[in-house]
Amino acid sequence: MRRWLVATLAAQVALGFVATFAILVLSGGFDRRPVLLEVVAATAHVACGALLLSGTVAAVLWARRLVPAAASAAVAPGRLETAR
Repeated sequence: MRRWLVATLAAQVALGFVATFAILVLSGGFDRRPVLLEVVAATAHVACGALLLSGTVAAVLWARRLVPAAASAAVAPGRLETAR
């Protein structure tokens, strides 16, 4: 799961750079008509962000399930990151 999240994060950053390059350099900014690479890169960037968000939520829920109930009961109520 960790490798998948790291790979998705790397793809998200790379697609962000490609989308920015396509918007600013290839199509000449936001005032002109978009080129095909800009549309494809921006759409892939958004789709990859959705995958990254869903994978992160799944990893948090999975990790939370692995924590035993006794360990979560040791946390003081109303205080985060403190244990007795």
